[in-house]
Amino acid sequence: MDSANHHLWWNRGSWWVAFTVLHDGYRQERVRRPLGTREVGEARMRRDALMTAFDRMPGCQLSIRRRALAPPFAAAADHV
Repeated sequence: MDSANHHLWWNRGSWWVAFTVLHDGYRQERVRRPLGTREVGEARMRRDALMTAFDRMPGCQLSIRRRALAPPFAAAADHV
């Protein structure tokens, strides 16, 4: 999986975003929005802006993994 495209999917000719937010720590909402672009770089920027906007809303937090996962070969490369 390309982690740069996490939360993005291609649907009928344009990029969409999907993620989950928590309202007041308990109520979940699944957010799905069209990003209105065919360009993956622009879709990434729009995704990031939308997710940042939700994360900054009072009483709202993103329900996502906050750290990137290391590739399986990273630990082995340290020992070479």
